[in-house]
Amino acid sequence: MVSILNRAKQKWIGIAERRILNILRRYLIASMRQLEAKISEAGPKNQRAEPLFITEGIKSLKEKGKIKSLTHELTRDMPFYTLSKFNSDNHKHKERFDKIACLYKKYLKITLGQGEYNKADCGEILEEVTYKSVLDCNLNVIGSFGDPPKNVNGYNIEEIGVPEFVLLYPIKKGKNIRVFIECKNKRRWLYADAHEIWNMLYKSAKMEMVPILAARKIGYNTRFLFKKIGALCFETHFQYFAPYLEEEMKDIIHKEGLGFHATRFSRKKEERFIKFFNVTVPRQVEDLHDRFLTYKDVIIEIGERLKDKNLPIGRRNEIYHEEVYKGIIRPDLQE
Repeated sequence: MVSILNRAKQKWIGIAERRILNILRRYLIASMRQLEAKISEAGPKNQRAEPLFITEGIKSLKEKGKIKSLTHELTRDMPFYTLSKFNSDNHKHKERFDKIACLYKKYLKITLGQGEYNKADCGEILEEVTYKSVLDCNLNVIGSFGDPPKNVNGYNIEEIGVPEFVLLYPIKKGKNIRVFIECKNKRRWLYADAHEIWNMLYKSAKMEMVPILAARKIGYNTRFLFKKIGALCFETHFQYFAPYLEEEMKDIIHKEGLGFHATRFSRKKEERFIKFFNVTVPRQVEDLHDRFLTYKDVIIEIGERLKDKNLPIGRRNEIYHEEVYKGIIRPDLQE
């Protein structure tokens, strides 16, 4: 018997395939991040297939011979996707591909801080917005933006990995619960097997602090995992950049360019962030703390391996499926 979950998966893959083909007919060339922006983050909500399903859809369409992947000399081995009829000798096809590859190279330079761009103007902006927001929350903050804490709960943080900062949430009898804040200002969605997720969970478990992840988009399986173990996530919905880059990135944001519409140019505190840390977190922090400590040892054990960004994909998938999905997430799902 096919499970409800498997039927839902096949439905979403079908939606992804259909939308991928429509986008490639309209725009000719697209990277995975462009497909995410146009499929996972735009259109009717019941048609927004998550990136995991887009990946499956790409694989299926390639097997059927309907699309193919190409690389461009400007972006080396990064794949772009196009319809099978794409012809590099066709002037319009080549012109479009060159434009998209050129914009993507520029985007990568900005996000990585290469050439004339400063790494802090993307890499640190979300931390700055978050830090300014929590300062408005009447909380004690250990460490400051650009000057993270060195020792918390008796641990030398520099030996484990430095958090952006730590918040102290007061509870009864004068005690505080320490909350570990990690900000990931990335365009891609963060899923539960990602090394960034396990690096954060490992550090939090070692320091016995409630982990909170602030990121643009967070995958559904990450939410299942966090709910189970007592972690918390906050979707920012935007990738943040320094204000001076707004004009510089207008063609990257435009729908005829890369279509990265979920972009914000700001260093200022935000009310939505303040509400999250002032209202949402206090309501849950004690329960989160208790649950996280019960999973502390298993998180450290699994995290020792999954936090390694050089772990081969096959081995990562094996560890995640056997120890995280079957052991932690799956018991909460219904057939």
